[in-house]
Amino acid sequence: MSRPFLTRRAGLADWPGFDLLSVRLGGEWRAIEVKGRSGEISENERAKACNLRESYWLYAVAPGRASRGFATRSAGFRHRSIAAIARPAPLSARSPTLRSGLGDGYIDASERFGDANLSRPIKGKTMPDIESSAIEDDDPIQDEGEDESDDEIADPVRYIIASYGADMPVDGLVERLKKGNIFVPEFQRRFVWKLPQASRFIESLLLGLPVPGIFLFKEPETQKLIVVDGQQRLQTLRSFYAEDFDDRKFRLTGVASEFDRKTYSGLSASDRIRLDDSIVHATIFQQTELGNDRSSIYSVFQRLNTSGTPLTPQEIRACVYRGKLDELLSELAEDPSWRELYGKKNSRKKDEEIILRFFALYFNIKRYERSMKQFLNTFMDENRNPERKREDDLRKLFTKTVKVAAEGLTRKAFRPERAFNVAVADATLVGLAHRLKKGEIVDYDALRSCHEELLKRLRREDLHRAATADKDRVSKRVRYARKAYESIR
Repeated sequence: MSRPFLTRRAGLADWPGFDLLSVRLGGEWRAIEVKGRSGEISENERAKACNLRESYWLYAVAPGRASRGFATRSAGFRHRSIAAIARPAPLSARSPTLRSGLGDGYIDASERFGDANLSRPIKGKTMPDIESSAIEDDDPIQDEGEDESDDEIADPVRYIIASYGADMPVDGLVERLKKGNIFVPEFQRRFVWKLPQASRFIESLLLGLPVPGIFLFKEPETQKLIVVDGQQRLQTLRSFYAEDFDDRKFRLTGVASEFDRKTYSGLSASDRIRLDDSIVHATIFQQTELGNDRSSIYSVFQRLNTSGTPLTPQEIRACVYRGKLDELLSELAEDPSWRELYGKKNSRKKDEEIILRFFALYFNIKRYERSMKQFLNTFMDENRNPERKREDDLRKLFTKTVKVAAEGLTRKAFRPERAFNVAVADATLVGLAHRLKKGEIVDYDALRSCHEELLKRLRREDLHRAATADKDRVSKRVRYARKAYESIR
């Protein structure tokens, strides 16, 4: 259970912590890692599961159904629904649901080490907490055949990027962060590091040890530097100088005794100077061709943010294409009718991406070419800072459309099965928006009837599940939706 003595006892002393240790009656050990969702699995963990196979299992906990795209059992992956992972607490091999999750002949480590060991925190959570977060976090979203394969299908783009290295003193970095000349995108400001991690980073600088560099993108319009990689290090520096860590005094913890419990002002004068003068290497880059296109920045973000919990495509867009459109998407995601249709606000901006899809397909469907990801990137880039009238038009278009959908079709509008279906949502919204150009809809009974017929047609041709980003299937869905709603009074 992510405990050093357990990993050593299992002969796995060099492994990182894992969530569950089970043992075969004959003495064979198995380490099991449980993730809240498949996006949290790193490439290293995937490789480990493939290489170690039966001695290391990965589970991705998904509400209700297993996701597509995972390797088979022999490759070491497990992708189970919530029902297949034990729900009760404390965890125990006495639970038949847990036994089914571990595999034949295995018992939970609690039978050897006691349930007390299994109630200790796992990366900040107990196993019941992990399960409840998977259930309560975000409503399930059905978006199959989309971005995972899009990058492989799309033709690669060659970029010409100008980059240079800069050795920046720590006090200069902190000052630039205070002034906003180095910009950390809003959603990246969540502190992931715990106090001991942040303290060790500061200690490394005080000891004169080299630290990893940071990546910054230089915005041509403002000359500001956007943080692409290194936000946790920069946040740590800013917090230590401000002597504030998560609303409490930032005192160094778990470091050498000469620095232990010290704040920035509590350091000796010589140590403060040493820290101020410490160097962090920055790689600063900007795209030099393709006009105002920012696709290279998106690609750099995507490739650098692959460890831990990778950024979602919309989170990356919020960095790369920050501006009035991104702010508008965040505003519209709070619309009461949209919240009724979608459910709880998504912490990873997936609901904002669906709103972006609606705008992009409504205005530019004739220009659509797979990949969907690149299509959305292009729309957001071209409309990054719309004029006031254009912004107002977008706001009215969306709020009017979702109001009719919420009132006439209710929360089930985009749920042909249990999960929110992105393909059904974009077709429905685009179809309704085109119908509303002709005037208000007053016959909600007819609207519901036409919507049911649309869903039957989408199911019949399987247009809402497999390969939903294919050009022909996207066009068909929208065309069918427009046809279904056009004659409603």
